[in-house]
Amino acid sequence: MSLAVWVVGRAVRARREHETRAVRQVLTDERLRIARDLHDGVAHSLSLITVQASVALHVGDERSGEARSALTVIEDTSREAARELRRMLGLLRAVDDDPQDAAQLEPWGRWW
Repeated sequence: MSLAVWVVGRAVRARREHETRAVRQVLTDERLRIARDLHDGVAHSLSLITVQASVALHVGDERSGEARSALTVIEDTSREAARELRRMLGLLRAVDDDPQDAAQLEPWGRWW
């Protein structure tokens, strides 16, 4: 009888350890996906800002309208990038705070 109890206890313990590892892996995979999306979005925004800043510097004295337009794009892009950065960091925090609720915050599609 005690051998059967021991075997069942080991099986239950092994199952729990397996489930714990599986949950950790899911959380790690989600964090990596969010980090990749965050990197892609920030890199895209910074590239656009860099190009527009170059345009503004290049045409600033001769064509102030184009320079102003480029600066407007820089302002809009940087604001949107900051909003998306806050949103993605919120997702990371949600995964840390409550993994079950984090699944409801899944972004659907690209955000840039």
